[in-house]
Amino acid sequence: MINPGEASIQAEEKPAIETGSICDVKDLYQGKENCFCCITWSAEPQKKLPETTTDETGGYAILVRKTEGHGDFGTEQKLHSIVIQSPLIRDVLEPILKAYPGITSELSSLTIEAPFACFYHRWAELKAAFKASTGETAQHMGLLMTLLTAEFEGIQKAMSDLLRNDVIEHKYLWALFNPGDVLITKLQGLDAAVVMEDGVEYDDTPNGDAGFALLCRHIDYNGGTTGFVVVKIKIPEFQGSKPLASLPALPIRTREDKEQLTANLIRQGHQFAKLRNATFLEYSGPALLTFQSNICGRVMVDAFAYFQFNRNERLYLRPLTVTDPINRVNHRGGHKFRHPPPGHFRPVGLPPPPPPPPMRHGQRQNRVELWDPYSGNLVQAAKGRPEESDQIELTEEQLLICAPFVRGYSFKTKEWALLNIKDLTPIIWTEDMFENLVLPMEEKQLLLALTRSHAKQNSKFDDFVVGKGKGMIMMLDGPPGTGKTLTAEGVAEAMKAPLYTMSAGELGVISHQVERKLAEILDMATMWNAILLIDEADIFMEQRGPHDLQRNELVSIFLRHLEYFKGVMILTTNRVEMMDLAFDSRVDICLHYPELDSIARRKVWSNFAEKLPGGSNIGPEELDRLSEADLNGRQIKSAMKTAYLIASGNNEDVKFEHIQSVLRITREMII
Repeated sequence: MINPGEASIQAEEKPAIETGSICDVKDLYQGKENCFCCITWSAEPQKKLPETTTDETGGYAILVRKTEGHGDFGTEQKLHSIVIQSPLIRDVLEPILKAYPGITSELSSLTIEAPFACFYHRWAELKAAFKASTGETAQHMGLLMTLLTAEFEGIQKAMSDLLRNDVIEHKYLWALFNPGDVLITKLQGLDAAVVMEDGVEYDDTPNGDAGFALLCRHIDYNGGTTGFVVVKIKIPEFQGSKPLASLPALPIRTREDKEQLTANLIRQGHQFAKLRNATFLEYSGPALLTFQSNICGRVMVDAFAYFQFNRNERLYLRPLTVTDPINRVNHRGGHKFRHPPPGHFRPVGLPPPPPPPPMRHGQRQNRVELWDPYSGNLVQAAKGRPEESDQIELTEEQLLICAPFVRGYSFKTKEWALLNIKDLTPIIWTEDMFENLVLPMEEKQLLLALTRSHAKQNSKFDDFVVGKGKGMIMMLDGPPGTGKTLTAEGVAEAMKAPLYTMSAGELGVISHQVERKLAEILDMATMWNAILLIDEADIFMEQRGPHDLQRNELVSIFLRHLEYFKGVMILTTNRVEMMDLAFDSRVDICLHYPELDSIARRKVWSNFAEKLPGGSNIGPEELDRLSEADLNGRQIKSAMKTAYLIASGNNEDVKFEHIQSVLRITREMII
């Protein structure tokens, strides 16, 4: 008989079993709860659980945890999780699961919970690794593959049947969407590709909103840096099956036209990459994120300026070098799992990046910032506009997931908007506009030479006070309809430069608002080398007096900003005699436009006749008769336009008789 002391010595001498060395699977069952949020595990089902158990589990290669209740596909119990203790299996899994979200394959004990999505999504890689394994590694891997094959058999059959019919059930969404998949979805209503990083169940209980969320990334540009934007695509919970086409996102591998779609998106990505630099283009299409339903006209695509002049908008980007999956906890909202009782710690998501510091009145933002969405720390800050050569060159994989829109400014609506890349086209310049301008050739040559010289020299001439007097200010005065506005438009077309037309209505009447808006417009015009046209500038130039203090303040603000403007400005007025004397010293050149004489009027009639679609039947003698009518250029244009509408309504070319009728009815003129 062995006495208790000897038994104790023999127990101490028993060799320890190395963790994960037993080539076998050990089943564990849900045991009694010690607290509300924790699960205990037993070697026997709960109903057969003895008062004490001495089973050792540490030596088994795999621990299989099962819960009571009926499982899927006719099984009597559900698999809750598996614990991989075998170092041989972990060595095989490490390269396969290295980038999988929520998995740290380097841990000494790797726990994977049902439905074992990481193994399902990497099933092909697992099978290949098992086939390549040998010896004891093959034996250990065989245990895992046998276990997973039985577990996935029903899921794979169900998925095959669903996909064959182009439908899906909510409980199988996790199997449809594979982390790393390229998904086709909508961004601002436009077709776009994103990369899925993770999928999580969410439950925003207070709002009654629950379902499956796809955490994805795509590439955008904030005017200084190209980086990843995090997007969350929600699929609300639904009953029964649902057509794949009705989902808000779908893997591109499920599309029959995936090759053509991929090529189109990469081509669009090339356009996005080019448009990171300020570009002057034509746009015809919807304006995104504005009250304007459509924009038709010229726009400046410029993300840098967009964030400079929209100070309350921030675009938080993740560096392209950071491809780690998104933290799930930040995006779960609520969840369907049991809530821990008071005193138990639950991790929460990190706070969002801090807002930028408040800006003082008149202060211009001159930094473009890149934030880490995990820590909220500033990763990189770019000062000023980056050079074209400094832009990161994107790979085809990155071009595929670029945003389908860019940020730009409409010169017609005077609004910033997101613009569909597909609706942007090169500008077709009206190169003969300046040539058709009815103005003495000497004056036309002077205007064009001054503008071109200013643009070429970039205002090297300076005042005694640094920064003053570096602009080119031109004033055109004369009665309405003599070609003042057309001159500015013709100069812009000849220079192939943007034309910014500003009116008093844009600035308002409150002094500090006027000054802020005026400074913003002058900055934009200088930044884009635009011709700034201030049409009917009388309100800014009227002589100051002792009584109207508000007008005096407006004129003073305009005079002060005029001195420091560095671009080309054209002022038009038909009341030059009312101009404040202080403008004399600030205007570089002043041109007077007299009333049109008969020769000038004939030239205007002839120019409009040549522009008519399909031509006209107006001869030289008829042009001579028309030139006798005392009309200005704007009235001639209106008469020709109305005559064209009448003729086109009758499917005819414009004739002299059509113009006669228009002038008789609208002007009571007999030609």
